Amino acid sequence: MTLSGTIRAGDPLVATTRTSPRTLSTPNGKGDASSIVFRPVVFQCVGILDNLKFNFVADAGWRPPDNSTNTPQRKLHDTKAVAFLTPPPVTSHTNSWRNIIKNLHHVEGTRRTIGCERGYGIVEGAGNDEMAKKIKLRHTIFTPNEGNDRVNGMIFPVQQYNYDAFPTPNASKEPSPQPPNETAEDDDTLQSESVSDHCDPDPTYDCQQFTNDDWRYACSYLTREAFDDVWQKGQHDIHPIPAYGLNGELIHPSKYQQELAQSVVHVSFVADHQTIGKNRDNYYADIVKIQVLYKLTTETPTKRPSDESDRVKALRKKLRK
Repeated sequence: MTLSGTIRAGDPLVATTRTSPRTLSTPNGKGDASSIVFRPVVFQCVGILDNLKFNFVADAGWRPPDNSTNTPQRKLHDTKAVAFLTPPPVTSHTNSWRNIIKNLHHVEGTRRTIGCERGYGIVEGAGNDEMAKKIKLRHTIFTPNEGNDRVNGMIFPVQQYNYDAFPTPNASKEPSPQPPNETAEDDDTLQSESVSDHCDPDPTYDCQQFTNDDWRYACSYLTREAFDDVWQKGQHDIHPIPAYGLNGELIHPSKYQQELAQSVVHVSFVADHQTIGKNRDNYYADIVKIQVLYKLTTETPTKRPSDESDRVKALRKKLRK
C-alpha cells in the first residue's frame, strides 16, 4: 500500500504502512459499515532537531505548577515529550523534505472522522513553502500499567545499539534477520507499541536497562519530587526514547538534550490519528527510532552545505534498506 503517487516503497524518506488496519467509529459510536478504517503510516525523514521547545528529555519538559494561579496543568505522568524537526541542512534533501511535508498534509487532510473538526496537527508553519515548516514529533515516556501487581513501575529495556545502521559490537554475533517486536506470522503487522520499546528475546540483541536512579537524576531537579511520587505509586511505566548516537550507541537519558538538540538526525516515526471526545481529530508523529548523523556546531556556516561526508552518506544508505 502507498499513500499517494508520490510515496514509493523503498523511498529513503517514506516507508509504506506496516500495521494492521484498525477501525475508528464515527460519532454515532457504531462500529458498523459506516466506520472508518485507518492505517498508521511509518515515515522516515532526515532533518534537524530544533533546540527551541526541545522537550525530548527524561521529564518531558514538565515543571511543577505555579501555585499563584488557578490554571490547571498536566501532571508529570500525563506529559508527552515533544520536539520539532526542521528541514535538513543539505540542499540535496530539499525535494525529499518537500515531499514528506506534502504527504503529511495528505494524511491530515484525508484521515478525517465524520462530523469532527481538525485539532492538533503534525506539520507546523504558515504559508505554502514546505521548507519553512516543521514536523512536530512526540514520544510517550509514561504509560499506565493498569492491571499489573507490581509495587513500582518498570523502565522498559531498549536495544543497546542501532543494528539497522551499525554492526554488532561482537563480531561473532549477527543481528537477527527479523527486527525486534515484529511478528513473523504477518509481515504487514506492526506491534501497537514502538518497535524499539522492547528488546527481542533473541540473545543477539543486547539490551540496556536503565534504573529508576538513572531516570531520576536525568530529570530536572525541579521535577524529581514528582518523579519519586510517580515511581512510588507504581501505576506508570517508563519508555526511554529510542535514540542512538554517532556510533549507534543508545543515548543515556541524562544526555538527551546534549546529544539530540541541534543535531542532524535520521528519524522514523508513525503518523497517526486520534479522535478526542466526540468532535475533534488530532494527529501525531510518534517516534519509532532516532539516529544521530552529525552534530551542528556554532561554527557551522549559515549557508547550507551542498554535500555530505562519505560517512554520513554510507550511514543513511544503511538506514533506508
